[in-house]
Amino acid sequence: MSTKQQGIIFTMIATILFGITPAIGKLTYTMGNNGVQLAFLRHLFVLPLFLFIVLYQGQSLKLNRQQYRDVLKVGFLEIH
Repeated sequence: MSTKQQGIIFTMIATILFGITPAIGKLTYTMGNNGVQLAFLRHLFVLPLFLFIVLYQGQSLKLNRQQYRDVLKVGFLEIH
C-alpha cells in the first residue's frame, strides 16, 4: 500500500471519528458525564489507534531526557 493510499485511509477514519463525536458527546451527557470526562474518553479511545499507527510505522516510543522533561512540564506543571 502506497503512502498516498495510507493517507487517504487514515483521513477517512479520522473524518468518520470526528463526525460521530457530537453524537457520542450527547449520549455521554445524558448519562451524567461532563466535558472533562468526554475529553478523557475521547483521548482514551483514540490512544490505541495512535499506538497502532506508531507501531505499524516502526517508530520508537522512547523519549530522550529533554523530551521527558518537556512531557513532565506540560503534563504536570502546565508550562507551555
